[in-house]
Amino acid sequence: MLALSLQAAWLLAQHGRELQAWNAGKRQGYTEPRWKNSESVQYLREEGLAGAVLSNDLIIASLHAYGPARYYQLPCEPDHLRHALSNALDSGEVHVLYFNNYLERPCSRQQDEGFGSALSREPLLELVAELADGKLYRLRKRDFREFPPAMFRSFDTPMDGKLFVAFLNKSHGRLLPREPWQWEKYGDADGWTSLSVQRPTDVYTPTIDDVGYRLRASVYYEDHLGNRVKAISKPSEPVQPDILKVLAPPGSEDGKGAADASEADRIITSRYDVYLQGNRLIYRNQSCVWENEYGTRFPLVVYSLDAESGTPERDTLDFEWHRSSLKDNGTCVTERQLPDKDIVGIQTGQVDRYGNLLWEAERWFGEKRRWFDGYLSSVTSGEPAARGVFDIHLGKGNLIFVKEPCGAEDTERRFFVHLVPADTDDLPNYRQQYGFDNLDFDFQWHGLREGGRCMAIRALPEYHIARVRVGQYEEDSVFWTAKISVP
Repeated sequence: MLALSLQAAWLLAQHGRELQAWNAGKRQGYTEPRWKNSESVQYLREEGLAGAVLSNDLIIASLHAYGPARYYQLPCEPDHLRHALSNALDSGEVHVLYFNNYLERPCSRQQDEGFGSALSREPLLELVAELADGKLYRLRKRDFREFPPAMFRSFDTPMDGKLFVAFLNKSHGRLLPREPWQWEKYGDADGWTSLSVQRPTDVYTPTIDDVGYRLRASVYYEDHLGNRVKAISKPSEPVQPDILKVLAPPGSEDGKGAADASEADRIITSRYDVYLQGNRLIYRNQSCVWENEYGTRFPLVVYSLDAESGTPERDTLDFEWHRSSLKDNGTCVTERQLPDKDIVGIQTGQVDRYGNLLWEAERWFGEKRRWFDGYLSSVTSGEPAARGVFDIHLGKGNLIFVKEPCGAEDTERRFFVHLVPADTDDLPNYRQQYGFDNLDFDFQWHGLREGGRCMAIRALPEYHIARVRVGQYEEDSVFWTAKISVP
């Protein structure tokens, strides 16, 4: 009994200390008073919103609002905002709650600030309330909800060989028995032309002849007053070729893509094969598991030449795996549009949902690389920013390692690059506990060895960097290291 009494007294005292710590703001968590008393959360709770609420801190909103609405996580990339709004429409009215400063940060601070600006500029959203710790937006009904009654069920672009479905918005009326659907396609030269479909229904499967054309569907229905009304859907995006067909190897059993496949398009072979087709970069994994891919991210840096000056440029085009990526019989495919520039080289890879690097690779393109070599020569001709076994130079958006003379033994050891930002909030959430970003790499993926000279290039992130620590590992120890203060 005495032991139990002592244990109870200790727990009571410990609980009192924890409460004091919470109230003093020394603890972080979703039950912390600053979240329970959040003006934005209180507003959301008082309004009792129905439909859907998208937020950059999904857990806070869903824990403390107690409303009938369903909650969705905002994506990290502003380009995916309309995609997310479209997904949420099925739940009814749509709101966006954006916290200015929140606890768990699945996205980097730079992405978060960019998203805040994107929300304020988005014409489909209207500001409902500007609160102490956030802003609440509402999706404008007149812009997003008042479609013609028949519309495409999916937000995806139609694709050759894939079912494409339209449906009637039941709030406008009901379908008439045995009423046929009419499908049409649109080309700039031909205008709208009818598609011959046997027993036309609300489902259409585009063919290779439809690629590049927009589609629409129409059907007669009976409105609430008993009138027979024709509903016409909005035109779709142009039909796209089936990526899986285009990339199918020649002579495959199903015969798909035999004429279109070109191994010359494949520029990288790794966990994902990467193909460059025009200004599209296509990633394909023929033995993937969907659950393992979902939530991953593809780092992507594209080096190009300015059309007028010929000077090298660098674009960071990282993107996330998302629902619009394709999965078909164990094959996963995703793609990224590239800028319309003269591409010199590509560095890419894949990071899992916990921030672990799964693979990385790069590709430099033949004759174009000599122009890039000219840029490297101009950067490395002066004094290095730091010296170690390798000299380290700071180029525009790049960290460049140089050693001459250099042999294979100099590049076998793994390089480390640790970046300390001016503001640790710029780091992704999983890096904030360490206080620095990690860009470790192997020479085989990021290095050039020619004429006894070794050079390695590492693209730097765009946030403000205070200092950099670089070097090479020797098994479990550090072989050499150097520090750089970034001006």
